[in-house]
Amino acid sequence: MQKAMRSRLALVIVLAAMGGWGLGGCGGGSADFNFASVRGNHVAATISVAGGDGQTATAGTELPLALEVVVKNASGMPLEGQTVNFKIGQGNGSLRSGTATSDRHGIARDRWTLGTVAGPQKVEVSAAGRAGTAPMGVEFDALATAGFTSRLVVLSGDAQTAPRLQRLPSPIIVLAQDEHGNPVPGVPYAVTLDQGGSVLASPPVTDSEGQAALAWTLGPSTGIQQLSVVVANLSAVSVRARATEPPGLSIASGDLQTTTQNTLLAQGLVVTVADMAGEPVPGAIVVFAAEAGSGYFAPVSIASNAAGHAAWQGFFHQPGVQAVVATHADAAVVFHVSVTASNQHPYDGIYDCIHPVSGWQFKVIVVNGILRDYQRAPPPELMPLFSGHVDEATGALTMYLRLSNAYYDIYQGQLVIDALQAVHGAGTSSPGPGIPFAYSHPWTCSRR
Repeated sequence: MQKAMRSRLALVIVLAAMGGWGLGGCGGGSADFNFASVRGNHVAATISVAGGDGQTATAGTELPLALEVVVKNASGMPLEGQTVNFKIGQGNGSLRSGTATSDRHGIARDRWTLGTVAGPQKVEVSAAGRAGTAPMGVEFDALATAGFTSRLVVLSGDAQTAPRLQRLPSPIIVLAQDEHGNPVPGVPYAVTLDQGGSVLASPPVTDSEGQAALAWTLGPSTGIQQLSVVVANLSAVSVRARATEPPGLSIASGDLQTTTQNTLLAQGLVVTVADMAGEPVPGAIVVFAAEAGSGYFAPVSIASNAAGHAAWQGFFHQPGVQAVVATHADAAVVFHVSVTASNQHPYDGIYDCIHPVSGWQFKVIVVNGILRDYQRAPPPELMPLFSGHVDEATGALTMYLRLSNAYYDIYQGQLVIDALQAVHGAGTSSPGPGIPFAYSHPWTCSRR
């Protein structure tokens, strides 16, 4: 009997130590053991960040703080012995282990070395939960910043050509990089020029993308000039440019031709822009204008093409020998054109017009007093957009603007010729027949 009592007492003590037994009483009482509760307390239910998130460090270096997560069971108690997996989610970094086991406080930790590319980076952490459920996970974010400047790189602007004492067409772009090639912003630099000149760069530090843009005006000598960019404790980088003599201007064709008053030149006036080495200069702006005392035409600016040519073709409205001056920079050439008087309509020519109320600008041409569209050839089935006539004796103008095949506006006004044969005009526009409302809008025009 005593032996049986001792065995039963030992069993009670063991079961009580296991937990989960309810002792209903001694001697015949019932006990209920909760196996699910025991199993649940040994399975991960939650995982959360405990420390190390949101750090910033130089690209390619280990973060100062370890990545720590805490694993808990369904009762919210720390779970010891849980396997936790760490892996790189963004960036080309590395982990010291990649796998960790939670300690008695439920903490699992790993160390993270950031990738070499500056910018946001990420680590994903996961742990297995109850069977049949997806793994639980959290993420750590970090920011990798550029390191110390280790080199300068010329991105663009080398080997350009420009006239001496002139600014190069494109800026010099220099990039500051760390040892991994990341752009480094805010780096102070200095510029040296071996042949004088100047550089526009303010402030003298690299921008948010690690770049410096330098507008270089060449020095006074011709030939090769050099610009160097210097950063403390680094080797300088240099670019070179060729300085030429300022471009020259010469007549290519169109000089000494004869034309008829108020008619379009048969051949354009063409100049060539070239440097002193004889190479063509594209993109040079040439201004064509009537020489003082010559007949009127509106000055016009024309850019030279790839062959260095700039051409003007227009009307001369005053008889006699007319002089046209073409200028670029400090250079100038003069064309002479003989204009023969004719019985051509005195108001013939190309007109630039504006409708001030709407701001609409348009061009018309008058030939033998008949007004029509300028450089517009509608299909035969369409009416011209503009039509009309100018009175040869008075300069009175009547012009029709087609709104549709049934409706049109009527422009009426007066053209006036001044002593230089410049023509200016003004008037009003009003609705044509069939338009069910009235209006009167001003317009102006001038002959080229």
